[in-house]
Amino acid sequence: MNLKSITLAALVITLGTPGLANARPGHGMRHAQPSFEDFDKDSNGAITQAEIALFHAEKFTQTDTNADGFLELSELIARMNDGKDDTHRGHFAKRMEHKMEHMISRADTDNDGMLSQDEAAARGQGKMFERLDTDENGAISQEEWQTRSDNHHGKDHRDD
Repeated sequence: MNLKSITLAALVITLGTPGLANARPGHGMRHAQPSFEDFDKDSNGAITQAEIALFHAEKFTQTDTNADGFLELSELIARMNDGKDDTHRGHFAKRMEHKMEHMISRADTDNDGMLSQDEAAARGQGKMFERLDTDENGAISQEEWQTRSDNHHGKDHRDD
């Protein structure tokens, strides 16, 4: 599994990571993104494509609670709801369930209603790694990651 092929797995799997939910008034639930340290498996201060693939493979395995090698809608919903009380469900959960159903239907190439790791991986990351690796050295530094994080949160750093 390469970086360009893990968008769906990353999105679906990180949606339900316990303990990462942050409420945002008027916007329902919002989930924190994995940290630099979550991806930097060897703690060398740089994230490689292999480390990103490993992170997502681990999350896929954690979400695949029946260990059959497939992600079913019920597993994705359980992951999304893990650690949340009933006040965090309701309309938001229904919307997310609908979005997950749509993502599964788009990626489920054999139409079995589940996602294999290969099917989940087939949804491309686009040029995400290349955009983050601004010095083109084949790894994302903490500085490059922070720029991504700052941009993701809508901060404008043109004057920095």
